[in-house]
Amino acid sequence: MLRDSRLKSLVLLACAGGLVSACEMKKNLDDMHKATVEMSETTKRMEEKTTELDKKSESLDSKTAELYDALRQGNAAILRKEFLDQMSEATEIPKKLALGVKYYWAFEFQLWSMQGLDNDVRREELAVSAAREFIREIHEYAPTNDFISPTTSDNKEKNFFGFSDHHA
Repeated sequence: MLRDSRLKSLVLLACAGGLVSACEMKKNLDDMHKATVEMSETTKRMEEKTTELDKKSESLDSKTAELYDALRQGNAAILRKEFLDQMSEATEIPKKLALGVKYYWAFEFQLWSMQGLDNDVRREELAVSAAREFIREIHEYAPTNDFISPTTSDNKEKNFFGFSDHHA
């Protein structure tokens, strides 16, 4: 009997230990489930924030591209005007040739970078715009007679020579 009673105590103790262990395991599983749900919610919030950040980044990229385009237009126009003014002030053909090169390179299509708003269509538009502007500008320097002497003393004719030795 003593043996049966010890065996019963041992079985009861094992059952109690098993129950405690099972309860503890359930608590651990419940804690893991709660942590998983919290992590899922955190991940969802992070995804929402990342989406918002992507949208803001795209907007910033677009605004930066527009700003670059506007600055490039303004800066290029200012440079071309400065080069034309310097060309008119210069008297020597070599200086005029150098300024003519700078003038050509200050057209926007020469500064095209395939970044931001730049694409092949935009470059074509810029090249057409440059050709129109060039024709308007060079008209001022075009000679009135059919022949220009390379030794001309006329400053406008020298400017015309300064433009004639370059390719845009």
